[in-house]
Amino acid sequence: MDVIQVYKIVDHTADIGVSVTSKNLKGLFVSAAKGMLEVALGGKTRKARKKTANITVNLSAVDPEQLLVKWLSEVLYLLTVKNQVAIKFEISDISGKSISAELLAVYLSPEDDRLSREIKAVTYHNLAIKKSGGHFKATVIFDI
Repeated sequence: MDVIQVYKIVDHTADIGVSVTSKNLKGLFVSAAKGMLEVALGGKTRKARKKTANITVNLSAVDPEQLLVKWLSEVLYLLTVKNQVAIKFEISDISGKSISAELLAVYLSPEDDRLSREIKAVTYHNLAIKKSGGHFKATVIFDI
């Protein structure tokens, strides 16, 4: 995927977030997911795992912001409930109101993998996806 993917972690009062920039929505959604996982896992590199899962994600929403929250909530659900960390994201179709993707995930090991920070939820706080200078930008805040 030849997409510019940029994210940075941003502090927010008692919460934390990621600020994301990409030249298209695919890159924005992938970068936001990677940034969120970095927040939760503290940037720790996952050890090679034999057990993987292929996950299909199909979501729809009323607008791009709700779609981003649903997308990130799905990735968070995989992490916190299913103990799966998405390591590869292949978005086959995305519009402002729907996304179809295939994820490759590895299973967390309770002995070796601990979350650095528990993310309780993806919030809508000041969330807006804006297009500026040929790039899409968004800042997503997570309730910790």
